[in-house]
Amino acid sequence: MIEKIIFELLAFTMFIFILANLVRKNDTNYLYILILQFIGISLGFVELIINKPFNIIIKILMYIVTILFPLVILLLEIKKHINFTEILCVIVSKICEIFRKRKCC
Repeated sequence: MIEKIIFELLAFTMFIFILANLVRKNDTNYLYILILQFIGISLGFVELIINKPFNIIIKILMYIVTILFPLVILLLEIKKHINFTEILCVIVSKICEIFRKRKCC
């Protein structure tokens, strides 16, 4: 039970940090992270309410999406001064380029 409460507090704190980044930088690309975090936090609350533990795979995905992924983004931006939105735009453009090549062949 204490683990679930600590998870929810940590996840909510990471949500606030990402939301602050969204407001400070006025960049809506952080919205994707916020949506994933919201889903993970909601699943955590559902698990608390029904008092029945989820499958281990769902729990691992929940931890990755809610805590680990936002933490990596924040550490990259704070320590390495790497902008997450630039990385996201490059990845999306590479994916679009791959699908265009497949479409033409």
